[in-house]
Amino acid sequence: MNSWPDFLTYSMRHLDARVIAVHRAATDNYPARSVRVFLSYSNHCFTKHYAEGEDESLLYEDSRRYFCTERYEGSLLLPELIPQLIQNNILLALTMSGHRESFFYLEEHHMGVLYRLFFDISSSSHPASDIRIKVTTAYPQDNWAAPVGVHARFNIWRIIDARLAGEKLATKPQQRRRRK
Repeated sequence: MNSWPDFLTYSMRHLDARVIAVHRAATDNYPARSVRVFLSYSNHCFTKHYAEGEDESLLYEDSRRYFCTERYEGSLLLPELIPQLIQNNILLALTMSGHRESFFYLEEHHMGVLYRLFFDISSSSHPASDIRIKVTTAYPQDNWAAPVGVHARFNIWRIIDARLAGEKLATKPQQRRRRK
């Protein structure tokens, strides 16, 4: 529990890391598959880089980020939303954060607003899981928000399959053609 404005207490238990089971039904191209996902969330899901009115009391621990009630409200729905997105085999945009791959998704029906989600997806070192998905940030999209730079697009199950097989994702058109 953390206390913020007016000494209100906000539970962060919904963002505790956990292992979830997801299942992909068989398709013409892929067999059925069940995967154990270690799902975690960064504090960027409920903080932002500035405080409203420069209120230093909103500073979250040692992160140099500030508690945001709007992001917090959105984070309450993430534990239910993420498994649904995996089950629906959403299309993710591959973007780069420095030299690291990151995946972007724009949810159109979250809290009645456009909602940006960014993920890291990797093989897992957690003994009870096969894959690790970390929600690195999630927030309502501002009207002034710049477009996200997209290098390629992949369905989430394609990314999961590649991570489990230790394969790199083909990002250039000639690489994708060779794989077919």
